[in-house]
Amino acid sequence: IFGYALRFASEDELLIGSPGDRQWLGADPGGSYYVYKRRASGGWRFEYKVTQPPAFATDRRCTLGAPLRIDGDRAVTLFRSLTRPTAHALELSRSPTSGRWELIDVLAIDGITIDSRAEDFDFVGDWIFVADDNRGQGASGRVLTLKRTATGWEQQLDLAPPEPYSVWTPSGLIANEGFGSGLDFDGNRLVVSSMEGFVPGREGRAETFVYDGARWTREHLVVPDDVHVNGRTFGDGVALAGPSILAGFRTYLTEDP
Repeated sequence: IFGYALRFASEDELLIGSPGDRQWLGADPGGSYYVYKRRASGGWRFEYKVTQPPAFATDRRCTLGAPLRIDGDRAVTLFRSLTRPTAHALELSRSPTSGRWELIDVLAIDGITIDSRAEDFDFVGDWIFVADDNRGQGASGRVLTLKRTATGWEQQLDLAPPEPYSVWTPSGLIANEGFGSGLDFDGNRLVVSSMEGFVPGREGRAETFVYDGARWTREHLVVPDDVHVNGRTFGDGVALAGPSILAGFRTYLTEDP
């Protein structure tokens, strides 16, 4: 599955994920990242693969090649395992001696099931954020956070919607707010989108959060002013840059194309 994940480490270095690499050759759990460097001529040259070191070779959770985020000389990838119900993160680091990327840790993230979408996460500095919109589970959704401390990564309290709702739908199921349908972190401010937002209009919403030293608190609330927005798809894509938030929605129940 070469090409499942793509990420630039710099303008001249590229990592390409291949979670199926070696899976069928008796090298379970398999998976790898191909590392390419840019040639002086402008083309790309394959350099090496990042694979599991011997210490991880028997860990069935450890399958490389999923989407990843890079911050300086560290990288984190979040993935699900078909053999274990919870999600895990893998941390990679650039070797100070060889300059190569190496797998250095496997992080267990409590509370994320196989149904969660492993691509909805972000990693910057000392924070990892994982979106768990609880789609179809009859709950509001949440964002799980891990913070790097002097002793390693520690899972923090979940970030939940400040104003969750609970109503009964005609089918008898609790409405799912969809908090955590998308997120983005710029190193200081976190934005989280909700597919359905507040129940009356189902218009969806985006919220920014800042850390006060003890917890993440809501800073701004943004709701779309377009009455045609289908809330059930709002915020599947959300991005943050400086003072700007970009939130997307795909629509198929309105006249908008």
